[in-house]
Amino acid sequence: MKNIIALIILIGFLFLNINKYCMGEDMGLLKLGISSEDQIELTAKQLLIRITFDNISSKEINILKSFEDNKTLPIWFSISLKSDDGTPISGISSGGKITIRSEKKYITLGPQEGFFFYIDISKLLPNLKEGTYQLMITYHNQYGQDCFKGQIDSNIVKIKIVDSKSGGK
Repeated sequence: MKNIIALIILIGFLFLNINKYCMGEDMGLLKLGISSEDQIELTAKQLLIRITFDNISSKEINILKSFEDNKTLPIWFSISLKSDDGTPISGISSGGKITIRSEKKYITLGPQEGFFFYIDISKLLPNLKEGTYQLMITYHNQYGQDCFKGQIDSNIVKIKIVDSKSGGK
């Protein structure tokens, strides 16, 4: 009986540590949000999305500053896109590994502070037909020191793709 109890405790401990590894040690301290400037209509040629990191904790959090190069965005961000009927859209660039040779730079967010920037995700997506889609972005990082490591999911935003000739912004 003692062996069974010890095994249950061990499994519970392993589950907590695997969950901590998969979800990031700082899970619950950092919030990722996305929004569209227009919130309603975009064209498939320009999908400008605002990405916001909010420190929702009571301590400082460092984020590896690595968002300047559009070519490396798929390393830091995964995009989940579904048509309005729930069908996942395939052909989205994602993943990879890199070697950071230059000096690592960080963004420090104090308690309750935020940071945002814009990216054009049209370069990461296949050509989209007109229609309504559900967009979610996941940030993941395994690099750097004394910074957020792990992954966090954003909120889900509905975007509407319109023909650029018919008045999309």
